[in-house]
Amino acid sequence: LPIFGDGRADDDHGRLWGIMRHYGAPTRVLDWTVSPYVGLYFAVRDHFKEDANLWWVSCNAANDRRRERFQADESIRIDPTSSRDRMYFVSLVTPAPRAATQQGFLSFAENVKSDHFSILNAYFENHSEWRWFGRICVPSKLKREFLLRLRSMNIHGRSLFPDLEGLGVAATDMIRS
Repeated sequence: LPIFGDGRADDDHGRLWGIMRHYGAPTRVLDWTVSPYVGLYFAVRDHFKEDANLWWVSCNAANDRRRERFQADESIRIDPTSSRDRMYFVSLVTPAPRAATQQGFLSFAENVKSDHFSILNAYFENHSEWRWFGRICVPSKLKREFLLRLRSMNIHGRSLFPDLEGLGVAATDMIRS
């Protein structure tokens, strides 16, 4: 499970990247949730011929490793020209209703070309805290079963998308399963 970090995207630039990502724009921003069930829903909801991966990380531990590694905690920024592999876990100051419903927050890599997995590996390489970062694989043949069980717990498109989009997502989920 991700553990909520202590960073905040207070500037307009960070807020814009977060909103763009949350509404499906291609970015180098990743969505996270404090709920393993919500994370599982998004991992298994499509691409039924491929295995799903549910990633988990302690945001607090990752933010601590970033501070240790870079000896400072500067303001959060996304810079296409940066060569630094810094990663920030943040919550939006005023989350959209969808982010609140999904219990979501984001991770940003300062260098837009950086890979989040590689940064996390580097953060934890000299620490025995393997429990702070990892993944759980769901085989493709079990994805539809997981969706049905999640639906029985009220974890589905209509409950996770509180706006009109939720109706379309819910209909798509029903057709797929």
